[in-house]
Amino acid sequence: MFYGLGGVTGCTLAGYFVEMANPYPCFYIMSIFCASVGVAGLLIDKSLEDNQAEMVKMRFWDRSKFVFGEVYQGMKLKELYSAVIFQCILGAVLPNFNSYLYYY
Repeated sequence: MFYGLGGVTGCTLAGYFVEMANPYPCFYIMSIFCASVGVAGLLIDKSLEDNQAEMVKMRFWDRSKFVFGEVYQGMKLKELYSAVIFQCILGAVLPNFNSYLYYY
């Protein structure tokens, strides 16, 4: 639902900014969005990286098992496996490899 809502809103705003004589506000708005993503990245809780020292010490095979185990645990979430299924269906229906749509 949010993907569709964002697409409709984005297309409407893009049409408005294209027809304006001065499209610079679009660049300002995008820079504000990018800055807010950067600030949100800086505010991520450091406790999420508690096992970082253990990951560095792991051997390749152990690290690979750990990472694929985490991916397996993540794929149990409905949001993630729905996005993967969406990407597979989109890739099968729209096999255009130079521009690929991403679902966030």
